Order: sequence, then C-alpha cells, then structure tokens
Amino acid sequence: YTLLYTLSLHDALPIYDRELACDSQVLQILDEGSRREYGMTLLKFAGSFSEEAFTAATGMGGPKRQLEKRILGILSYRRESPVSKVKSILVLLLTGIMVLSSAPVLSAGASPEPYPVPSSKVSNLEADSYFQGYQGSFVLYDMSEDRWDIYNKEGAAARYSPDSTYKIYTALFALESGIITPQSSGLSWDGSAYPFESWNRDQDLDSAMKNSVNWYFQKLDAELCADNVGRYLKQISYGNQDISGGMTQYWLESSLKISPAEQVELLVDFYKNNFKFSQKSIQAVKDSIFITAEDGYRLYGKTGTGNIEGENKNGWFIGYAETDNNTYFFAANLQADSNADGSHAAQISLDILKSLDILS
Repeated sequence: YTLLYTLSLHDALPIYDRELACDSQVLQILDEGSRREYGMTLLKFAGSFSEEAFTAATGMGGPKRQLEKRILGILSYRRESPVSKVKSILVLLLTGIMVLSSAPVLSAGASPEPYPVPSSKVSNLEADSYFQGYQGSFVLYDMSEDRWDIYNKEGAAARYSPDSTYKIYTALFALESGIITPQSSGLSWDGSAYPFESWNRDQDLDSAMKNSVNWYFQKLDAELCADNVGRYLKQISYGNQDISGGMTQYWLESSLKISPAEQVELLVDFYKNNFKFSQKSIQAVKDSIFITAEDGYRLYGKTGTGNIEGENKNGWFIGYAETDNNTYFFAANLQADSNADGSHAAQISLDILKSLDILS
C-alpha cells in the first residue's frame, strides 16, 4: 500500500523527479551488487537509441544528461537511516496532502492530458455571466482576423468525450469511403424501439444528423471497421485518436477525447478541406449540419451530450457562422453534475455570438 501511495504522488511530480524517485524506490530493495547491475541496465537500454530518438523512444525524461544524473545518483546511493526514513515519510505525507488539496477536479469524462491552446493572437473572452451553474469554456476563431477569443483557457485545453459532435466526422469518413453518397445515404431502421420517436424510422444523412440518431452512425462505423476509422482519425489528427472503447461506444463517454480548442481547429480544416477529401463529401456534411439562415449570416453546428449514470454531465455545441464577409468558428463545452447538455451549450453559444454582434 505504501508503494502504491508513493507512486500516486510521483505522478504529480515533473518527469525528471519521478525518475529519480523511482530509482530510489528500486535501490532500497536491492543489494549493493544489484544496484550496479541496475545502473548498467539503464546505460545499455539508452545506448541502443540515437540522441534524437532518446526521449520519445525510451520513455525517459529529458536528454542524456538526465541519465548521467540518474547514474551518479545510483553510484552514490546510501540507504537511509531509520531516523531519515521517518523524516522522508513525513515529508512525503505532507506533500501528498498539499498536492491532493490543490488538484483541480475533473469530470468523469475528462482527459488528464490537456491539448495546448493556440499561442498567437489569443484574447481572453469575458463570459462568466453565461456559464452560471457550469464549469465550461468557449473558443471562438475569427478567420478573417486570424484571431482567437477564449473563455477559460484551461477548460479549452482539456479533452473530453466528443459524444454526438463526432458524428460530423463519422459521416465524412463514410462518404469518403463510399459507404454512403450524397445522393444515396439512406439506412433502414431495424425495428428496435429506441428512446426517441424520431429514431424509430428509416434515416438518411440529413435526418440522422438533425435528430442525432446514434444507431445510424454506429452502423456507419461498423461498415468502416476499426482499421479505417483509426486511419482517418490519424489523417485528420482528431483528439487522442483512441478507439479502444469499442466500435459502438468509443465516442460516447468512452476512450475518444478531444478539447474545445481542437474542435475549432478541426472545423477550420474541415471548412477549408485541408483534409484533401472529396469536395462533394465535405459539402454533403456541411449541408447536414446547416441550422438556419438569417439576415446577414448562415449558422451551422452540432450538439453533443454526455450522459453518465443517468445524468447529463458533458454538453457540447460546435459549429461556425458565415457572415457576408467573414466566417467564425466556435466550440462550447459544459461540465456539471446534471443538466450539462447540448441544448444548454447551444443557448450559451448563441448568446455569446449575439453579444459579439456575429449573430443578430
């Protein structure tokens, strides 16, 4: 139990310090001769990699000078006296209390590995009044000005399950693979009783996107198969590209994660067709996520809701607004114990866009 607790604390340390701490744990249980063998093993392992590949390939933190520091530590290691050991344990316990008390609370669907937000032309967006009752973030990209406005940069960098916002890309992959076409995208309902009446009928791409029909997109995924989905996700650099949660669930509060900032970057690439897909495929998906046309703008978007243990805890609305002389891309994400759903994310997004005079 002590070792498990120690390792959990090591996870909160920088990677160099974690390596030194782990070395210390190993050395405490080895005799003097085995310590030398331990050091030689590290040297032999590192020696098989080039300098360029050293960090990534070995999983060791930092360049070779960090390994030198570890080896010197191994050679000079002296076992702690009982008094020193008690002091170390007390320091460790105090550090653990400080780390755990200051650690941010993430939702059940959040990824611990944040994605960096854009570093140039970024302004802080004041939007606290729109997110009352929610932890959330909003990312806006002005294509004409090449400028980002972000509310809650930490939230904008955190990765969450995409839920139904991912249907944009399932549709795109299926069109690009020829599983469906813009002219022939219909799939037959299998007669199962689904929780929404709009799901209990045959669907085409437009109706399935409008009504967010899970079974339609799960059938497309099944036709695509895991290998092709993985290839496409890598091609477009979608989030963490992890489909290990299974082909019917990986985008539904499961393994696949993406941040609001990444959602916006992908929408820009999708809009410009930087993926180099068929323009007909791109246009068919654009048509399917069209929401409304008003004086001065056309709005496109897709909601997503993550339901965890019967409560809506992860809400999304992503999309873009075309005006007469510009296009604005956005992503809103909400996190809460309940009522964090796509409809609330959409309302917050629309309110913000109106406050910025993007929508009327």
